[in-house]
Amino acid sequence: MKKFLMTAVLGMFALAGFSQVKWDAKFGMNFSNMTKAEGTKALPGFNLGVGMDYGFSENWSLQSGLMISSKGYKVKDYAKVRPIYLDIPILAAYKFNISDNTKFVINAGPYLAFGLGGKNKVDGIDESEKVFGDNGWNRFDLGIQYGIGLEIGDHYLVNLTGQNGFISPSPRAGRPHGTRAARTQQRKGESSSPRRGHSRTHAFPSPRARAYWGRRIRSRACRQSR
Repeated sequence: MKKFLMTAVLGMFALAGFSQVKWDAKFGMNFSNMTKAEGTKALPGFNLGVGMDYGFSENWSLQSGLMISSKGYKVKDYAKVRPIYLDIPILAAYKFNISDNTKFVINAGPYLAFGLGGKNKVDGIDESEKVFGDNGWNRFDLGIQYGIGLEIGDHYLVNLTGQNGFISPSPRAGRPHGTRAARTQQRKGESSSPRRGHSRTHAFPSPRARAYWGRRIRSRACRQSR
């Protein structure tokens, strides 16, 4: 997975020298949750990063980028889990004009993610635990991303995106992890093992509704020869 992640990053930068590449600064917010887990609720988060758009033709392009995303979920009266990921989407995008100055965009494809950090806070315990620490979550995630958006002129982007993950973050997915959390559960007469019926498949989001806005920081239009 590390080699695949590095290959994707290097491939994105290899395209940077082509005249068809457009770069965007992006920021926005999201709502994420754990799927197929009892009692979890969505948490708001943020997205911040740089996007890339490589145009193959007037309508088709390859989109990627580096996005720092805050994800997670909460269990009412129990805990909040907030991992931070570096997302790398690899999307095929189709664009068409809806006015002289605006294009409608549909995109879809896989995404890779690498866990950077984050906290697991259990109610009743003053200290929080690292999400990716000892006995914590897997750092790597893989899933599908899809979305729609608008390109307004040569400078502005508006997008609404969803993601569904394919890899379980840990054997205790859907329940806060860690030794202190386990001891607290045992004091309350609960088992520290996963709750019956929980799926090991997770999704950040489920789907996550992610809206972000972009400002094009360098644009070189792709021209077709006639």
